[in-house]
Amino acid sequence: MSAFDADYFDGRSSRRHPVRAEATGGLLRVAGESIALEAALPDLRFLPRVGGTPLRIALPDGGLLVATDFNAVDAAVGVPLETDLAHRMESHARIVAAALAFIVGLGVFGYYYGIPWAADRIADRLPYEAETALSGDFMDAIDRAFFEPSKLEAARREDLKADFQALVAASGLPASTRVEFRVSKLLGANAVAIPGGTVIMTDALVKPMTDAEVVGVMAHELGHLKRRHGLRVVIGGSLYAVLSFTFLGDAGALASLASTAPQIIVQSGYSRDYEREADAYAVDLLRAAGRPPGDYAAALEALSRIVHKDGERRGSEWTYLSSHPDLAERIERAREAK
Repeated sequence: MSAFDADYFDGRSSRRHPVRAEATGGLLRVAGESIALEAALPDLRFLPRVGGTPLRIALPDGGLLVATDFNAVDAAVGVPLETDLAHRMESHARIVAAALAFIVGLGVFGYYYGIPWAADRIADRLPYEAETALSGDFMDAIDRAFFEPSKLEAARREDLKADFQALVAASGLPASTRVEFRVSKLLGANAVAIPGGTVIMTDALVKPMTDAEVVGVMAHELGHLKRRHGLRVVIGGSLYAVLSFTFLGDAGALASLASTAPQIIVQSGYSRDYEREADAYAVDLLRAAGRPPGDYAAALEALSRIVHKDGERRGSEWTYLSSHPDLAERIERAREAK
């Protein structure tokens, strides 16, 4: 017969009852002042413990035994190996440090590599109709946040829209894909592709450019739509919010996602890889539409002049150069692609 001292809690109140527990004949008998109970040894449940915390044994009646002498309990009833192993691991500083490093490393890997990979896979498999359904909501939110009606001449807007539709036809994108012109004090000279089939171009970008140069920019933005870059950014933002909630408990990241997604598209810009893809696509699309591919290099050169002039005038405010970096490098590649 083996025994150990413990505190008994009946599960109905926080009152502690000092008891003596004895194991005999396949039973654990617990006795103390006004306490007399027994339980079959197989029915005992050993709860995990962390560090130097006491050992807790859940009883079938809902009560709990709390014992500090691990060796005495082990000698009496035999603490299951998995409970002992977990405790030893949690009590070992090096193991805890290694586990923490692994978790942090996994989070970093997921942030920089796992989430972008997953976003690409999801975007590739998402029906285009589902993406199109987002376009109207995104446009409404973006219009309220960033834009005012265009002041371009109506005739020029219509001519450019006709050029845009010719590019759409050559691209294989749905005929519902459209271009909109807007004024934006915040964004300055800029263009953005909205998931679902809308390209927005600001007056500050269009006015100083020739129609051929504007068409070159349109071809680039259609590249973002064709490769679904904006959708990938939105999906990635959703996954980052889930990761933040999982690791940090940041429920606000999830709650604010729907309202911030349109702003993310406009202000986050695209990665260099996405910009290179859109650049290459623009050259190919111009060829497919029967236009000189050199128009894209000319468009980038015009953009370089516009955004530097606009940036000097506007100081730190947003311009096309902010959301489309490495313009000089891209101009050189476009020239080589003629």
